[in-house]
Amino acid sequence: MKLKFIHIIYFLLFYFTAEDFLLSQLPVSEALYTYSRFGGELILYGMLFYFFGMRRIQGRGILRTPLDVFILLYMAWVLISSIYNFNGPVAIFQKERIFFRYIPVFYLLVNMDNVGIHTVRRTLKVVLAVGLLQLVLGVGQHFLLKEISDFWLPRETSVEVGGVGKEFRAEHGFKQGIILGTMTMPGHLATYLMMVGVFIVSAIYFRRSKIFVRFFGSRALTYGAFLLIAAGIFFTYSRASLMLLVLAVPIAVFYSGAVTKLVYNTILLAFTLVLITPLFLLLSNGDDSQAPTTKKEYTPVEEFTRLFTREYLVEEASNNRLWVLTDIGGTLLGRLNLIGYGADESKVREKLYRAGVHKDVLTYRPFKDVYWINIMSHFGILGVTFMVLIFYQLFRISRWLYHRDTEPLFQFMGYFMMVLLIVMALKTFFLSTLEYRSINYTLWVFAGLLINRYVRVKNADRALEAESA
Repeated sequence: MKLKFIHIIYFLLFYFTAEDFLLSQLPVSEALYTYSRFGGELILYGMLFYFFGMRRIQGRGILRTPLDVFILLYMAWVLISSIYNFNGPVAIFQKERIFFRYIPVFYLLVNMDNVGIHTVRRTLKVVLAVGLLQLVLGVGQHFLLKEISDFWLPRETSVEVGGVGKEFRAEHGFKQGIILGTMTMPGHLATYLMMVGVFIVSAIYFRRSKIFVRFFGSRALTYGAFLLIAAGIFFTYSRASLMLLVLAVPIAVFYSGAVTKLVYNTILLAFTLVLITPLFLLLSNGDDSQAPTTKKEYTPVEEFTRLFTREYLVEEASNNRLWVLTDIGGTLLGRLNLIGYGADESKVREKLYRAGVHKDVLTYRPFKDVYWINIMSHFGILGVTFMVLIFYQLFRISRWLYHRDTEPLFQFMGYFMMVLLIVMALKTFFLSTLEYRSINYTLWVFAGLLINRYVRVKNADRALEAESA
């Protein structure tokens, strides 16, 4: 069988979930290892240039998309903000690259002619299979390993380009029980599993076709997959991912609308969660904490329930993501900071401190995890607005396909993306989800599939209107 671009796109859906793990096994120098991390991006850009070059030779143009204006606005604003704050070209490039490193796959999929039902089905199956593979690896780590060894972690390296340094550091000190698959960090795995969980929830509540049969075979297996995903998230210690997976249920209910089916499925989901809770409690190992040793030790259940305690709100609100949201976010909004402090991370922290933020901002590592506030710090209120508009435009198109498309699988894709975009937007208050390579790449793949369908349906409608005129 001839290798096609779409096969490479499928392969990269797996590769980016295991990239750091696979590359760390290579017997190469630190420099070669560091630069090999750019391999996936170079492949995508090479494919894009070749593909667009062939289209030009054939006398065909490049399709415009409804996201183009907002993508260009955001990229331009990053440049304007950075130049205004006297940042160098390398710092600007690094910040532009983080969000747009995999944008070639978006434009490849939008312009491909053979993207259809089979492409969407295979893409979703690959994502589901990768999620289940990571879950299996996580189960093995939970039950078989005394601790997460360096075998599962990326190499620690550093590189300097144009006077700007970049360090790759791995988390250490995880005790027995916590899981991360091949994704190097529990939060990364939790976010990917949450995405797969949202897909399963959407399959359960989609009312126009029994989509779950196409992917799982039966309703029982669908619920089984949901429980396994929830269990996997539970043992990553990601409270936000677990809560947002649960929140995906009422969001899916709201956009579906079939009351009888919704009540029935919700009761079943609640019942299965009640049944599985004792198993969570049993596997949480009681007094033997499985949390990273760098923190005060808690069991998985304690990590979740302490969110609702006075201790958490009073003692930790001044030293966690809530502090970033209220103190830094409040300062930026209070000053009506439209342009931000530029692309350079260290300069942003210094300027926030001079603006009146507590001195902890100079060293507090999770500052970048509250991603919306982080973007606002770098590029101001307008910068975060342009990024939100990209999400909103994609949400609007997803809603259009859900209500207007005639093919059930594309209707489902629109429905699933509506739920996923809301959940991901909320998760981005807790973690820099868009900087995780597998998440970033998968979202651009989903966006490319949706926009391809939307553009072609719209073009077909215009052609029919022109013929009838």
